[in-house]
Amino acid sequence: MKPGAKFEVINPPNSLAAKVSPHGGPSLEAVVREAEQALEDLQESYQLWVRQDLDTIFRLAEEAEADPGVASNRLQEIAQITHDIKGQGATFEYPLLTHLARSLHKLLVEVERSNDQMLKLVRLHADAMNVILKEDVRGASHQLGKHLVEMLNKAVDKVVGT
Repeated sequence: MKPGAKFEVINPPNSLAAKVSPHGGPSLEAVVREAEQALEDLQESYQLWVRQDLDTIFRLAEEAEADPGVASNRLQEIAQITHDIKGQGATFEYPLLTHLARSLHKLLVEVERSNDQMLKLVRLHADAMNVILKEDVRGASHQLGKHLVEMLNKAVDKVVGT
């Protein structure tokens, strides 16, 4: 701006305040209760969704194993599924699913080519997630679950080379 130039400040009208009542509406406690209830209602559905996702992972891994020509695409599909599980597990009280999905996702994203070792790790991760669901292991303090996650993380780190 040039020295001595004139300017004008324009304050737009606040029409939103006229449209929203300052009183009424649900209380914060009611909103939180409603959100918690919705999450609880989704809990059972979540277990079903993850089981379906795991069935899909097993199917895609079998296809990758049977036909190396489609392996890369199938592993990308598995990576997308694990990304979703990783993002949802802790929300639905399955933090070990989140850890396992994170480990598997790391493997799928960081290793450029599929190989037998990778496909075995895919199945092992999916098996471990199945066990977590079957045994309804919630929380992160389950000793066997923690040990399983640690072992699979070490295997992935070895394959990835970190």
